[in-house]
Amino acid sequence: RGLTQAAHGTLFLPAPATLECLIGHPTYDGEHPFEFVTPTGAALVGALGAPAPAWPRMTPEATGWGAGTANPAFRPNLLRAVLGAPEVSAEAQGSFVLLETNLDDASGELIAYCIERLLIEGAKDAWATPITMKKGRPAVVLSALAQAPDAGRLTVTMLRESTSLGVRTTAVDRVVRPREMIEVETHYGTIPVKVAGGAFGPPQAKPELDACAARAVELGIPLREVILAATLAAAEVLRARGR
Repeated sequence: RGLTQAAHGTLFLPAPATLECLIGHPTYDGEHPFEFVTPTGAALVGALGAPAPAWPRMTPEATGWGAGTANPAFRPNLLRAVLGAPEVSAEAQGSFVLLETNLDDASGELIAYCIERLLIEGAKDAWATPITMKKGRPAVVLSALAQAPDAGRLTVTMLRESTSLGVRTTAVDRVVRPREMIEVETHYGTIPVKVAGGAFGPPQAKPELDACAARAVELGIPLREVILAATLAAAEVLRARGR
């Protein structure tokens, strides 16, 4: 509310740059003719912040204060920053079993097939990591993440489909960001986008690769152009939601 003096002359508050940075973030009137938010502060909020209607569920880890040079009579000109670890809900956690085996005599084709079979038969994830074994042999660690009830069955799959002579099992916990699928409109058509949210910072949007690839092939354009268009469209949808 009010006016401020800038390099370009007298400006209405909030300043144009401040308002641009705060697009998509809830704002309210400060009730006094004073510049409560500067363009620098708004840029930090716009780039790094996510709207929170109330104090988030978290464990405070550090806090700090900053003071402005102005000294208004109606309130302290102070800014508090709090660093905290988000509280992870029970729904976001899970207990799993990590299955691993070292392979130094399996071809790339066989390893790829093993990963495919593990995923088809219920592994939450499966992957191969390059390592060096005894006598300098190049090898891979074949890994799969399984829910506890599926661990025995997937161990059999790993032993049956690979050249492994044994599988290591380790109990692990996993924290998962809540996810949702949205559809966005682009000039290349409708593209599904996976959005990861929760109390872990700003949401992450990732266009579905297969859908983007199908549109790229159909239209004869580079895949990266479709991905970029869907990413920008998803950002606009999330901004409109105030996220």
